[in-house]
Amino acid sequence: MVYQDNIGISSKAYDSIYEITDEVKNIVRKSGIKTGIVNIFHTGSTASITTIEYEPGLVKDMPALLNRLIPRGASY
Repeated sequence: MVYQDNIGISSKAYDSIYEITDEVKNIVRKSGIKTGIVNIFHTGSTASITTIEYEPGLVKDMPALLNRLIPRGASY
């Protein structure tokens, strides 16, 4: 069985972090599938998906780290 759904996130923010766990759980519940694998992907080249604990320190530190690694406005 295959089930497909979407989570729409629209953002113009450079360093936004979104918690999508509840949305994914709701989609899995809605699918009715009891065992299997969830595949999560995004379209585009300027976003990423990670499996990291969503907590206040991360929400603060991750954008700062990314901005040091890949500075906004740098010429690539």
